Amino acid sequence: MNGDFRDGHCVMPNSRYENSRASSGICYLTAKVRARSSLTVMTDSTVIGLASEGRRVTGALIRRADGSQTTVRARETIIAAGALRSPTILMRAGVGPAEHLRARGIAVTADLSGVGQNLQNHPVLYLCALLKSQGRDDDRVRPAASTYLRWSSKMSGV
Repeated sequence: MNGDFRDGHCVMPNSRYENSRASSGICYLTAKVRARSSLTVMTDSTVIGLASEGRRVTGALIRRADGSQTTVRARETIIAAGALRSPTILMRAGVGPAEHLRARGIAVTADLSGVGQNLQNHPVLYLCALLKSQGRDDDRVRPAASTYLRWSSKMSGV
């Protein structure tokens, strides 16, 4: 799925248990990890900006579900908000292509031309088929919706 881009079929690589999907939180935030004194899990909270001193990021500005806001300070700040929200957070904090930021009235903290560039998505068309039991994979082998087909239009540049 992620390495061989010819037409064909494959198994979708995703975090899952034998018969169900599993979130990153379930897979990586084990009881042992959650017990760390250096970890705070904040649910119902949204990052609305970055805290900084000059050009150094010192944490994140957080809005909670009740509307209250707080600043979480950190020695190191890692932004892991996905392909769309990570560059949004950075750019709103002034980190990104200077010309693009200035055109939107955002003061430039760091002119980094790659932020928010080269974003790609995978166009998907979902099809389902009801197969007789003898045509299905055994549930113990792979759960439903794990087998994918890939075929292209053969159009240049698509």
